Amino acid sequence: MKKLSILLTILLLFVFGYAHGADVSAKTEAKPTGSKIASIKAGKEEGSIDKTFFKKIVAEEPANVALVDVRTKFEYDAGHFDGAKHVFINDLYDKGCDATLAQLPKEEYVVFVCATGARAAEMYFGIKDDCKKADIKRLYFLDATVVYPPTGPVIK
Repeated sequence: MKKLSILLTILLLFVFGYAHGADVSAKTEAKPTGSKIASIKAGKEEGSIDKTFFKKIVAEEPANVALVDVRTKFEYDAGHFDGAKHVFINDLYDKGCDATLAQLPKEEYVVFVCATGARAAEMYFGIKDDCKKADIKRLYFLDATVVYPPTGPVIK
């Protein structure tokens, strides 16, 4: 009996969590986009973006800011920020600077994201140190823990 009640509880949590996630994504898709920001508010660490400002960017979706998820394809496919482009961190080492930079947006501000901030920072500093053609003034990384449940990313 106890196993059955646990199973039913898990099933209900899954069903209601999935339904809630569908409502959130529907609201997100209806948001108007196209506004632009004048600049990125920097965080405390070199190259980082202010976490509160990042949350504003996610909510407002300015046209001149691109999110680049540097996690594995498996992690990306399991959940990511709406509109985020996937560029795996290992591409920088396996394919080199030119191939990695070619995958990034050319004009927009670029914010690298991952699950803890470590790989996002690694991508930022790797490009800064090794890719001389990079316009580093447009590149930032999110130094924060992000969890990716079915209802959408949560920045901690």
